Amino acid sequence: RKSVRIKHPIYHHTFKPMISIADFYRHMEEYQLITNSLGFKDKIRRNIKKKISKRRILFIGDSFTEGVGLKYEDTFVGKVDAKINKNFEILNAARSSYSPYLSFLKIKDLKKVGLNENNYKFNIF
Repeated sequence: RKSVRIKHPIYHHTFKPMISIADFYRHMEEYQLITNSLGFKDKIRRNIKKKISKRRILFIGDSFTEGVGLKYEDTFVGKVDAKINKNFEILNAARSSYSPYLSFLKIKDLKKVGLNENNYKFNIF
């Protein structure tokens, strides 16, 4: 379990990219933990393209937004994704134990990534 939760030099911790493992949280049932190429909790392992025709909404926060112990589809981010994913790409950058400051650092880092035309674009944080 520890190998999927990794340290990050800017915003302390994140998920390892492109994983799909059986995971568990406390006494809850086992669930499938999946991350995409950016290390964000996701519904499938997928490569996040730098340029897409849809707009991107990035959710960030702590364990509630991540949906600790839940498969992606059962999180509130997953439910939003299921409703509007035809028009938007939804990304969940949240991680358990993120404070407002860690969220700020991650957004700041992601915005740097998104500013260059050759990098990822995020429309709504």
